[in-house]
Amino acid sequence: MIKASYLLTGPELGEKKAYIDSIRTEIKNNYGDEIEEYTFYPYDSNMNDAIGAAQSLGMFSNFKIIFINDTAELKKKDVELFLDYLKKPSEDAVLIFTDSGMKVDAKLKKAVGEEKIFWELKEPQMRSYIQNYFRRLGTPIDSDAAAFIAGNCDANTLSVKNECDKLALFFDGKEPITLEAIEEMLFNGKEENVFTLYDQLLTGTLEKATEIAKNLMMSSDGAPIQLLGGLIWQMRRLLGVRSMMDQGVSSYEACVKNGVTTKRGQANHTAGAQRYTTAELEKIMATCARYDELFRSIRTEMQETLFPMFLYELMVKKGH
Repeated sequence: MIKASYLLTGPELGEKKAYIDSIRTEIKNNYGDEIEEYTFYPYDSNMNDAIGAAQSLGMFSNFKIIFINDTAELKKKDVELFLDYLKKPSEDAVLIFTDSGMKVDAKLKKAVGEEKIFWELKEPQMRSYIQNYFRRLGTPIDSDAAAFIAGNCDANTLSVKNECDKLALFFDGKEPITLEAIEEMLFNGKEENVFTLYDQLLTGTLEKATEIAKNLMMSSDGAPIQLLGGLIWQMRRLLGVRSMMDQGVSSYEACVKNGVTTKRGQANHTAGAQRYTTAELEKIMATCARYDELFRSIRTEMQETLFPMFLYELMVKKGH
């Protein structure tokens, strides 16, 4: 049975999308394939229009889905509008309130009746999801490669699925996908990516790193939180290399034991270990963790504004 409203919160987009698809399928089974859909945001939409869409007669369909995204940003007067509407909702419309967080107005939660929370997968779960997804595609992937993908994607299955689909196009499925194979593919490609950005942290300049980051953030594949995740993964490996070198291990052996197996990667990590001390890398990892927490609490536009400062703290202040 289709309810008058749903409240879907939490950061996991893949499962949330699947749940919305199930609602859409149920509506089509009951009302036919033609559905009108409307999407509204608190910061650029008039919520009276959302109510009007729900109450209007469908011109070309028997049912309407009204999405209210970023629900936590609703003003009190708009919350009151929805509370009044939900006292006597339209029979041919459903309101779907969504938010990546969980700080939705308590009165609205009560009026909807149930909040369904979609939690993001933890890293071990994400690695397992990636390996299972590639297995279904008929292309095995090793654990290091799966961990790398998990570290370079937003922590939701929708983002991970998109990255896996793109990556699978470069492999024929005859051999397992390895981290080395992914690195070789990305390094040899003409497009900038998190690897070319990381190269600048190891051997390049702040100016060039900032330029690459800006270009990536302007593309569809370079969300700041995603770039940060990739850099955290890489810097963690560099810390491992530098720590072993401090103990007298050769740079080659330190690289291999930390999963750096390509000649280019080994050369760059050796140079990076000479640029940063172990103490500096430990402070850099703390800085990365601080920015990761911050980025998860602010909008993408603000993340993009702060990203050059993040790079400055890594490359110039070296975490201090």
